[in-house]
Amino acid sequence: MPGFPARGKKRSVRPVGPYRVPSRLVPDPGSYTPGNFANSIQVSNTSEPLLPEDGVVRAVAELQNGETTRRRFFVGAIYAIWAAIAASLGLPALGYLFLPPKVRKADEWIEIGDVTKLTPDSPVEMVFRRNRTDGWRIISEKSTAWVVKSGDNHVTAYGPQCTHLGCAYHWDDGKHEFICPCHNSLFAMDGKVISGPAPRPLDRYQTKVQGSKLFLGRLEGQPEQKA
Repeated sequence: MPGFPARGKKRSVRPVGPYRVPSRLVPDPGSYTPGNFANSIQVSNTSEPLLPEDGVVRAVAELQNGETTRRRFFVGAIYAIWAAIAASLGLPALGYLFLPPKVRKADEWIEIGDVTKLTPDSPVEMVFRRNRTDGWRIISEKSTAWVVKSGDNHVTAYGPQCTHLGCAYHWDDGKHEFICPCHNSLFAMDGKVISGPAPRPLDRYQTKVQGSKLFLGRLEGQPEQKA
């Protein structure tokens, strides 16, 4: 058949091109390392045709360079994530250790009610909330005050704790006095001690009236009452 060699005859293969070993592939002994063989090949600028092995060497070198670049990128990304985590955890701790607590602001006045609704010479327990700064935290606390309006519309507000051991006291309309049930301390309407182990009068809030609104300030202790 035309184009095919006869049976029993060997077909001769003619080389496609005049390939020869190029002199530009010269290993550099000074730069050779076991893991860097491809980079130790120096390629000269000649016009000689490339062997198939040249493409393999270049492909290996490109793969090694690409793998090194990706590895460096991922390692850098991991380090950046760890640095961000360390900063987010470490900065608040450093601030807590080395920065001073918040400076206490000036006394705040809190509105607790309408003085026009108070009956003269009839103590009323009023409930309110106030914010307390504890270091870096602001805590909202519920508190009470015993408010007394006198006949001349002067308003006095007492702290809710007995000055003996801090128990809660109450107003007794029948006896017309404040009574502490813990140790039977008795206080008059003006806060002075009538009897009992309490060493001093009831503590008082700073008060001010704006229009018909009553505002409370800081709670102030009273000096010990002389017998």
